[in-house]
Amino acid sequence: MKLKVFTLRFSASTEGFDDKPLRDFIADKEVIEFRSTFSSRKHPCLTILIAYRSLESLESRRVARQTDPRLEFDGVEKEAYDALRAWRAAAAKVEGIPPYMIANNRQLAKMIRIKPTSRETLGRVEGIGEAKIAKYGDQVLEILSKHLSGTPAGCEQSEGPQA
Repeated sequence: MKLKVFTLRFSASTEGFDDKPLRDFIADKEVIEFRSTFSSRKHPCLTILIAYRSLESLESRRVARQTDPRLEFDGVEKEAYDALRAWRAAAAKVEGIPPYMIANNRQLAKMIRIKPTSRETLGRVEGIGEAKIAKYGDQVLEILSKHLSGTPAGCEQSEGPQA
């Protein structure tokens, strides 16, 4: 958050304050808070303190948050991701909570990437702790096993005993 102070003088000819510099300044910013003080000693003045953020930084954060994880997945992974989202929406509706309380999109995407086959592996997803695994783990693992095939990421296949 940044601060900026403006002092606007009263103009007798326009019978008001020229706020153009202020409007130009805030055109590309998000105003978080402002405070104003009026003074009328010699010349009437309006002093304004603005707390603001630039919209560019807000937009870049918003874009980073809203990147669709589906873009990084192949067809089978997209289907699994969509299935997890559909399950999450239904479960959240039944429980009367927002879907992100069960798992956010980033957590669902991580599940697709690591392809967990056990509750222990599912616990590697940040924010998915014991309580969520106990409550939702079996359902998540069932959806993943139904939609994903092949070797789970990060697991090596054993060829059995060597002779």
